[in-house]
Amino acid sequence: MPFHRAGWWFPPPGVDGLALLQKFRQSGRSTPVMLVTSRVAIPDRVCGLDAGADDYLCKPFAFEELFARIRALARRASGAANAVVSHGDLRLDVLAHRAERAGRQLDLTAREEALLLFFLRHPGAILSYSRIYEEVWEEQYDRYSNTLQVHVMGLRKKLEVHGVRLIHTVRGEGYSFGEEPK
Repeated sequence: MPFHRAGWWFPPPGVDGLALLQKFRQSGRSTPVMLVTSRVAIPDRVCGLDAGADDYLCKPFAFEELFARIRALARRASGAANAVVSHGDLRLDVLAHRAERAGRQLDLTAREEALLLFFLRHPGAILSYSRIYEEVWEEQYDRYSNTLQVHVMGLRKKLEVHGVRLIHTVRGEGYSFGEEPK
């Protein structure tokens, strides 16, 4: 049996990781799996992916690449689980990249769609400017930049054409999505 430590699974000594992965997939589990290995040959990579891995990273690697691949796996996993996210009369189909409010399609940019998805996944919460920026843009927040505010303003305009305001400014803290915070 593999042992688990802080989100990582390791096969015990002498157990073939690919056989373990195949059993894992055969049991119906869909948890994202990344193989990190020193086996760099193309047949090894193909075998690992065919066994059920979602990604394959060869050693040596840069930690920046490892973290980027983990973020990508997390995005794919969350997108597959929640293909359609909605709130009231607002609906976002993540896979089809289609948003609509009150039955009318919204013409969103890719960044507005990502921003809307983040808001839809955190209704009622007060979301700080830095958290929104760092999770949607995946960059360090620059408090002197108005990029976030400009995108929120554009998204608000598109949403409010078909209904009441859903994105609320919480002065000095960030934004809230859904009912107006008290």
